[in-house]
Amino acid sequence: QPEVAAKELREAIRIDPSQYSAHYRLAKLYQSMGKTADAKAEFETVRKLHEQKDEEPLIKISGPPK
Repeated sequence: QPEVAAKELREAIRIDPSQYSAHYRLAKLYQSMGKTADAKAEFETVRKLHEQKDEEPLIKISGPPK
């Protein structure tokens, strides 16, 4: 039941938008459903969240980017 799974994942993301694993799972689900544009948007969100996660320790040490 892909539509039910998509609804649950969207709800998880609504509750915590920084959950990159939920975004990734939703992207893969959209991909399997043939919703290419939606999948691409979710994959982009995953990429951005990973970049932020990787930058957080550096920001704590050196301050925000200028």
